[in-house]
Amino acid sequence: MDRELNESVGGSGATGLEGLSDDHVKDLRQTLRHQIDHMAQRIEYTESRLRALALVAAALVAAGLALLQVVLTQFESLAAEAPLGILASSFVLIGLTMWYAYALQTNYPYPFVKVATTWKWFYHYALKKEAFTADWYRHPSKESKKKGEQAYESQWQEFRSRGVTDLTNLRIDTLQDLEQVFLLHVNERYKNLFLTHLRQILHRGIVAAVILALVGFVVALALDLTVLSDDAPMSSPASGTHAAGGVVVEASWRATGDSRVSGVGGEEVRLLVNAKIENRGESALSAATLIAKDNVGMFLPIFVESATPQPLNIPAGSSVDAVALVWIPAAVSRDLHHFELDE
Repeated sequence: MDRELNESVGGSGATGLEGLSDDHVKDLRQTLRHQIDHMAQRIEYTESRLRALALVAAALVAAGLALLQVVLTQFESLAAEAPLGILASSFVLIGLTMWYAYALQTNYPYPFVKVATTWKWFYHYALKKEAFTADWYRHPSKESKKKGEQAYESQWQEFRSRGVTDLTNLRIDTLQDLEQVFLLHVNERYKNLFLTHLRQILHRGIVAAVILALVGFVVALALDLTVLSDDAPMSSPASGTHAAGGVVVEASWRATGDSRVSGVGGEEVRLLVNAKIENRGESALSAATLIAKDNVGMFLPIFVESATPQPLNIPAGSSVDAVALVWIPAAVSRDLHHFELDE
């Protein structure tokens, strides 16, 4: 009997049931049946959580793509674009990584598939699978259907004979259940590993995304402030001197705090200009107003709102103090280097 039991379950050596009475084996079988049902439910619960995380991955990809579209079309500030863009890209990357891991977990090559002998519980060990096939792209042919019908009849005879012989044997049947319990333990171990992997990808990915977004925000804000500082209208007083042809114009200016929007130059700021104009030549000079240039001598567009005196008449060997209010485009106001006479 022990030899028959050992050969039936495909093992070698003692099975552990030899020394038990029939009543003890029956109690063990009842306990194992209850345990199998309970473990199967736990595995199904873990698989439902895996599917839920796969849906979370899909939601992350969708949310990331939607947010990325908003970032690319709605924001102009780098301090807003950078962190939101990092979050959007991270969401897509996290979701795709979770999908990749979930795909690897599907039909995972479990180690027990090749070595287990639980033919009572799993078709893999109960059937000769070559006869039962299905194409994904078409219905079975007449030949394939006939082959399957013949295989069903022949294998059913074998399965019935084995079932009647082995499953009516209390110890063989119990040993099948015992191995199934162990197989479910191994299966549950892998399922929980899969769940842990997906949760780690999600949790660590979200934490990394938030940290990167915060770093991106700080860096982008610093860059934005630098750009704004460079592009902002000049607010502190500035001065410049220009000398050419016996005429020296010493000017100082500051922003008054007033601004306006022009249809030509965009935003403009108003400057208060004080200038001392010295004529070192031998003949008198007369100029309509002042003109503005940058440090390489290029003209800057300005509109002289008012100037005193006007026109500027400077006798030879003398100087005149002038005061003016001028409008200049905010974008080039910091490029203002000096004033000259518009002769």
